Amino acid sequence: MEIENIKEFLETNEEAKRFVESLADKRVTQARTKWETELPSKIEAELEQRAKIEAERQERETRLRTMLGDRLTEAKIDFDLASDFLPETFEEDDIEKIVSSVGERVEKLRQIVLKKTFGNAKPPQGGIGFGDLNEHLVTKAIDESRRRL
Repeated sequence: MEIENIKEFLETNEEAKRFVESLADKRVTQARTKWETELPSKIEAELEQRAKIEAERQERETRLRTMLGDRLTEAKIDFDLASDFLPETFEEDDIEKIVSSVGERVEKLRQIVLKKTFGNAKPPQGGIGFGDLNEHLVTKAIDESRRRL
């Protein structure tokens, strides 16, 4: 029997049509049942995998931020002041470059504050730190520095 003959038979014979349709319906029903049964577990597995990846990412980010904070403290750079200059994401290998860059920016900011506070006059003996300056001047200098950088 040729394929054309089979097609013609199925198109003309009502009983054959119903038989083929019932087979197709049965296959579709089986596939849908399998899909409905397996889908929730697949979704749950995917959600668990994504949650695990996110938890690992957050843990790594916290570890890196702690390492950077410790390194800034060692370099005697105020973390609150430096936080405005920190990149959003970084790798462990970048920490020293970040500390150096932030240190330079904080020193520039310090120089701006000193110049605004004392002009061309020399600062008091022993230098002056941020803790000794008027908070208003520091905030103003930080804002000005951000505009320049």
